[in-house]
Amino acid sequence: MTFLVVTGTPSTAELFQMLNDQANALIQHTAILDDQQTTITTIQHGLDHLAADVPTLVQASTLQNNEISQLQQHMGTLDYKVDELNNMAVFPIRLMGGNASHGRVEVWHDGQWGTICDDLWDINDARVICRQLGYQDAISASVHAEYGEGTGPILMDTVGCTGSEPHLSACPHEGWAVHDCKHEEDAGVGCLYQDERGTWAAFSAGWTAGNTHPSGAYIIPFNQVYTNIGGHYSTNGRFTAPIGGHYFFVLNAHTGYLGSYGVYIDFMKNNSVYKSQWIYDADTDDSYDTSTNSIIIHLDKSDYVSIRIRSNSYALTGSERTTFSGFLVRAD
Repeated sequence: MTFLVVTGTPSTAELFQMLNDQANALIQHTAILDDQQTTITTIQHGLDHLAADVPTLVQASTLQNNEISQLQQHMGTLDYKVDELNNMAVFPIRLMGGNASHGRVEVWHDGQWGTICDDLWDINDARVICRQLGYQDAISASVHAEYGEGTGPILMDTVGCTGSEPHLSACPHEGWAVHDCKHEEDAGVGCLYQDERGTWAAFSAGWTAGNTHPSGAYIIPFNQVYTNIGGHYSTNGRFTAPIGGHYFFVLNAHTGYLGSYGVYIDFMKNNSVYKSQWIYDADTDDSYDTSTNSIIIHLDKSDYVSIRIRSNSYALTGSERTTFSGFLVRAD
């Protein structure tokens, strides 16, 4: 825009020209201001919309961050579990020197079977072993090669299970084949055996023919073991309770001299008389007098029972048909 430049006193025409120029200038400035105001208003509306969207954006961002954090934690857990699986392979184990549920513990590692040293060996270690073998629980942890000495390498020492591990390999130890032991320190376990009837501590034993005493009192050595679930009956005529509970016992005795000829049978607990003359009735309808008696008693763990015969002159006969049997009724 070109403004009129006037020197001296302006004429009327010059004044009009000046006013016209100024009016045009004002109009143009007003238009510019209007454009700026429109821009400012548009910007303000945009800011208002952004301000309204910010909480939603912040919330979305927070949710996204939480999801990312959860995913990171999950991935960390998965990485840990992968490492755990890589570092703790399940190695086969077996029981030797006893029976299916009791014996010396041997573990398969690096192509060979080996034993475990009994340093720090306790019931918690035994529980892990027994559960890995498929048993319900453990009832004993044995030391000093109770089930005989192994012949392979000693593969584990200072095993420190808490009892809750899923398998032996998850328990801490000195390291494979790292030890300062001899096989006389081989560790073993006794597992809670349960068959399809729910009986895991039971036995039935007979008496070898010819085991008679003409007089006195002695423990009958029921030494022909017909069944022995759990391995708690010994051939010296003794049943030892693996855990506390109520046990049922029965004796089927056959003799021609029972009761009326001064032959009596006592039920013994821990080598003391629990019930004197447990069997005394004679059956005169048989060529052999036959009597059957039973009892249910409570035993603490490691209590033992046996049968004693007392006579001044006679003993049991028909020993091939004389048996002593028992089983756990209910555990404590």
